[in-house]
Amino acid sequence: MKFHIVVNRASGLSRGEADKVDPTGLEGLFAGHGHAARCVVVGPDGLDAGLDAAMESGADVVVVGGGDGTVRAGASRLAGSGKAMAVLPLGTMNYFARLCGLPMNVEDAVAALVKGMIRPVDMLEVNGRSFVSHSTIGIHPLFVRQRLFLQRKRGWAKAPAMAWALARSLAAFPIMRLTLEVEGRREILRTPYLLAGNTAMTLNPLTLDMPEERLDSGRMALFVSRRHHSLGLVLAVLRSLLGRVDLEADFRLLRPAAFRLDFARARHVSLDGELFKLEPPLDYRVHPRALAVLMPAREGRGGEQFAGRSS
Repeated sequence: MKFHIVVNRASGLSRGEADKVDPTGLEGLFAGHGHAARCVVVGPDGLDAGLDAAMESGADVVVVGGGDGTVRAGASRLAGSGKAMAVLPLGTMNYFARLCGLPMNVEDAVAALVKGMIRPVDMLEVNGRSFVSHSTIGIHPLFVRQRLFLQRKRGWAKAPAMAWALARSLAAFPIMRLTLEVEGRREILRTPYLLAGNTAMTLNPLTLDMPEERLDSGRMALFVSRRHHSLGLVLAVLRSLLGRVDLEADFRLLRPAAFRLDFARARHVSLDGELFKLEPPLDYRVHPRALAVLMPAREGRGGEQFAGRSS
């Protein structure tokens, strides 16, 4: 099989993975399993052109190397194209890669992909903008804005920027007043945090183990925080990180195929970790099984087998 790999060099790579961005090295990892691969490394300004060239190539699978924002860009282009996408976890959180069950080590991820299966995945959309993993409003976009400002404008390292941004966000702790319309019902919400994800696993794919969750259910997992005070939300986040989240006490969980959020003014919305300022109302919807993704084989999951050696 033939792979065309597009790596975003601006992704949040760890030092241990930085050398894997070398195109020859990545091509060699696939060649070691008997598969042909071509790799290009691009900057953020060249990502769209790199993805377009990959789609026009004769490759069977387009491999996107980077973080969740890079994956979102790849998925947005590949959805409905008939060409499969795969992911190399070269970002900071790698939410979508974790949802797919990929190892976080590059060599192990390649080994899992070449023995994997192509499966359908739902794409999600809000106001014409696609995403594949999760979207948040409230305290999380505030945290992301603070972190990016400290890193890009002040030159802070990632770890202290994240810690300070978290402290500032919790100190501000905005409570949003939102109007939710879902399945013919309308209600007023007061909450500091709302997440719409492909599955319930998007609440924290690092610790949650929910094997019954699927990426092609045709419905979103909509989480609304029940915590109206910063301490309660901090404790909920800590429980999530430890894999002990209490879904009943900490969050309200809905499973809509579509919903609308309305509010008084434009807000920053996070889509797969990237920030966009969107005008209300926000119309979320699912595009069922719109994207074909090569991911590690899992027992009991259907898909098109993609395994074996080829020249």
